[in-house]
This record gives sequence, structure tokens and C-alpha cells, in this order.
Amino acid sequence: MSNWPHCGHREVPAPDSVGCQGIQVPGQTVCFAHLNDPDRLSYLAALSPGSDIDHRGTPFTDELVSQLLASLTDPATGRPRLGQALFERAKFSGDAVFDGVRFDADVSFDGAEIDGNALFDEVEFGGKAQFEGTRIGGQASFEQAIFDGGAWFVQAEIGAIAVFGGVKFNAEASFLGGRFRSGAWFGGTEFRGDTWFHGAQFYGDASFLKASFGGLSALGPLACTGTLDISEAQFGSAVTIEAAANAVNCRRTRWISTAALRLRHATVDLSDAVLEYPVSVTSRARPFLTDGEELAELGLSNLCVRVVSLKGVDAAHLVLADIDLTDCRFAGTIHLDQLRLEGLYTLAAAPHGLRRRGMRPVRWTPRRTLAEEHHWRAVHSADPTGWTPPLEGEEVLEPAALAPVYRQLRKSFEDSKHEPGAADFYYGEMEMRRHADDIPWAERSLLSAYWALSGYGLRAARPHLAAGIHDDHRAGDDALGAAATRSEADQLGYLHWPRQDRSSHDHIRSGQPQWALSRAIVSREVREVPAVGDQFRGLSLLRSEPHHRRHLQRDSLPPYRTHLPWLGRPSHPQPRQTLRVTTSQWAFL
Repeated sequence: MSNWPHCGHREVPAPDSVGCQGIQVPGQTVCFAHLNDPDRLSYLAALSPGSDIDHRGTPFTDELVSQLLASLTDPATGRPRLGQALFERAKFSGDAVFDGVRFDADVSFDGAEIDGNALFDEVEFGGKAQFEGTRIGGQASFEQAIFDGGAWFVQAEIGAIAVFGGVKFNAEASFLGGRFRSGAWFGGTEFRGDTWFHGAQFYGDASFLKASFGGLSALGPLACTGTLDISEAQFGSAVTIEAAANAVNCRRTRWISTAALRLRHATVDLSDAVLEYPVSVTSRARPFLTDGEELAELGLSNLCVRVVSLKGVDAAHLVLADIDLTDCRFAGTIHLDQLRLEGLYTLAAAPHGLRRRGMRPVRWTPRRTLAEEHHWRAVHSADPTGWTPPLEGEEVLEPAALAPVYRQLRKSFEDSKHEPGAADFYYGEMEMRRHADDIPWAERSLLSAYWALSGYGLRAARPHLAAGIHDDHRAGDDALGAAATRSEADQLGYLHWPRQDRSSHDHIRSGQPQWALSRAIVSREVREVPAVGDQFRGLSLLRSEPHHRRHLQRDSLPPYRTHLPWLGRPSHPQPRQTLRVTTSQWAFL
């Protein structure tokens, strides 16, 4: 029931009907819509640009809106100009076209119902603009509009897309509990005052492309069935973004202050984002609360938050917590070694279990990998089963480009004392170096031997198994060949030295040399490995700089034999020596 003197006009008389709810025109007993033609013309003639109007509850047609605005048009500008304008609970049977209007004072469309489109392009709101509870059946367009006195779209519902492109909100703007049935476009919008989207729901995409947030302290919690796009947006103050969305795009987004992104269900793209202060991305386990009730999540079903790209991001200020990184592209990230991973996070895993290589069964050991390695192996492997292929049109990086990425992630995990994770990334780094085209053939041969013998020092069963099965020179060669692939066996150099008898240093027993394959040459602890002057220098040419040589210590040991196919086979025992080697200086082994 209206609280103003209403028209009461009835199209069909009924005893229980209150009739038209439109406010009576001054000096009349009916509303503007039900004036007869002479009275309507008299009323319109009395209006002038800047006049206050009150048409609360009045039903409007397209023609009535046009007549009203024509009488308020300023001849100097050719634009309608209104003072205070009240359209509360008004009903527009067609479109509400107010393009180019200037409202000098407050305007209210609270509770209004617009069956068609609401068109307010390039409108200037000099006072407060209130659209609380407004129902718009079609599109709502406010392109290039200016709100100087605050904008209130609390509980507003828009049936088609809402367009706020290029709008300037010079004071506060509130979209609390708004319902955008076909998404919303805020591209290039400037939010200069406090802004609220608490409880807003977007049934489609919500784009804030190139938007500017000056005084925003919190964006959300909100729900979006499509993509929440804040790409190229700029946040000038500390902000908390809370959203349940299908995807969140932050490409080239700029955070000038601290930011916390608390998300649900979303797939996040942070490519080329600019982080001047710490920014955290966290997966929230429980639904957001609005007014004590859980925010409806509109059918979103992704179980966790996924980050798919950190390319171009300076990770020195980035914290990821409880994030799925299975499909994340790390290549191109700046200061990747300073990335902080917290909580429960997931990285891509290599295929594991028993598989066949030709007729031979091969056991693959699980390890953490990069999505980029999956893409490369899916494209170049003879058997890509288990490796994730790249998306159509996505660049596939070569191993030479991926080795530094593994190295930086390894350092990040080492700095956080996560040794198992660091070991996986060390393995990945060595794998990429072994397959890289820019690594010399000799070094790749050594890497292949290191991989076949001990899994880069991380697969302890390999050397022990080889030593336990084969106890002579020929058997040792056969074991090494079984450990490597056929293509790699042609490149391998085999290292052999005698197994020492506990009772004597004599390595000849019954006229037959006793040979055994090496245990892991390099580990995280300092180990002693046999070497001999000229023969070992053939190996150390790869890392022969003076600052590496300083770490070598030589001790006399009994003689031993070497078998290095690419260096030649010595015919006589030579003085045996020991080299103390650490992982950091001799990782090429």
C-alpha cells in the first residue's frame, strides 16, 4: 500500500481493488498516466528544465516517458535536465529511456519495475541515485554515466546483461545482494569511493576489465557462474577479494597495496600480474556467509581452486595456500625461487606404476613434475600415455627452457626445508638437462649413466640391485645395459672398480678380477668416489673451473682399474685416489 495520495483509477471496477498506485498530480485527483489530454498538456507546459518531479507508483509507457523528458529539455544543451526526481515503485511497461539526462538532485527508482530495457547511457547523477530493489526485465545500460552523489543498487535484479562500461562512481557505490541474471560489464569503470558487492550474484560473467578501484577495501563475497575478470584492473588500496566463481582472470592486474584473494571453485590465471606488495591466493574450504547465511554458489562444482599460470609474475610477493597447481605454467615467472607454497597444494604427477617399454616391463616411480614437462613429453614421447597434452595453440617449451624452472622451484623448496619436494624438482631438472639439445654429448652421456645407475642419486635400489645380481665385468656391462634404454645404451660410459676383500687389499682372487657397479656417486652428503689422474680428468672437463677444483681432496688408495669406452681402456692398474664431491659442485654427475 502506498503512503502517498494515489490515483485509484480502475480499468475494471472491483470492490476489493485499490486501483492505480500512482501519486496524484498536484491539483489533480489522478496520476500523470491517467490525466486526460488537456490536463496532461497543461501539466507538461508548467514544467521547465531543472524542475522537481514526483511520479511515484505511476505506470509509464514509452510515449509518456518521451513526453515528460521533452518538456524538461534544456534548449541550451539539448539535454533533459531534472531536479529531484522520484520514480519509486513506478512501472514501465516498455523501455525506460533516460539517455543523456542530467539529474541535478537526488533521483530514486527504488522498487520500480521496468519490463523492457533501462537505458541511462551518459547520464549525469548530481545527487544520490537510488535503484534499491529495482526490477529490470531487459538490459540495464549505464555506459559513460557519472555518479557524483553515490549509487545504490541494493537488491536490484537485472534480467539481461548489465552494462556499466566507463562509468565514474565518484562517491560510494553499493551492489549489495544484487542479482545479475546475464552477467555484468564494468569495463573501464572508476570506483573512487567505498564500493560494496557483498552478496552479489552474477549468472554469467562479471568483467571488471581495466577497472580502477581507489577506495575499495573488499570485493565480495560474491558468486559468479562464469568468469570473474579483473584483468588489467588496478587496486589502489589494501583489498580483500572473496568470490565463488568458475574462473578468475587476473591478467596484468596491478595491486599497488597488499591483497588477499579468498576463492572457491575458481580456475585462476595470474599471467603478467603486477604485485608491488604481498598478495596471497587462498582456497576457502567453507562457503561464504552473508547476513549469517551461506552464499548460494549457483551450481559451482569444482572441488578446489586451481592456478593455471604464473607467467610474468614476480613471485617474490606471492603466497599460494591450498591451491591445485596441476596445470600451472611456471615458465617465465620472475623470482620463482622465492615463491611461497603453504597448506595442501597439488602439483602435476608423472605417470607411475608398471608399464611396458617394448617387451620389457618398466616400473615408473611417482614424482612431482611441471605441467610444461607433461606437454613436452605428450608431444615428443613415443608412448605419451599418462602425460597431459597441451591445449590447442599452446606453446610447448623445450627441455633447455624447463631445466631452470625446475632449478628455481628446487631452491624454493629447499629454502622452506621441504626436502622431498626439492628432490623431485632436482630429478626433474636433471631429466630436462639429459634431454636438452644444448648440452654437450659427453655430458648427456654422463647424465644418462647417472640416471641409469642410480636415478640421479635418488633411486637407491638401482645400484644395489645391479651390484647384487652381477659380479663380473661382463655381467656388470649387461646389468647397465638392462637399466638403460636401447637408444641410451650406445652413449653410456661404465664406471667399474674392484670390490675390496675385507682381509686384503688385493683385488685379484683366483686370477679373476672382481668387479661391481658403483653405488650412488653423488648424494646430499659428502661421499668418496674412486678416481685416477688422467682418466678422471676426462670426466671433470665439464666442470674444471678453479672454484670447483678447490673442493677436491686426494688420498692414496690401492690401485684399481677403469673401463671408460670413450676414453680408452688402461691395460695396467693405476694408483687409486679419492675425490670428495658435493652435490652442489658436481651436480653434472
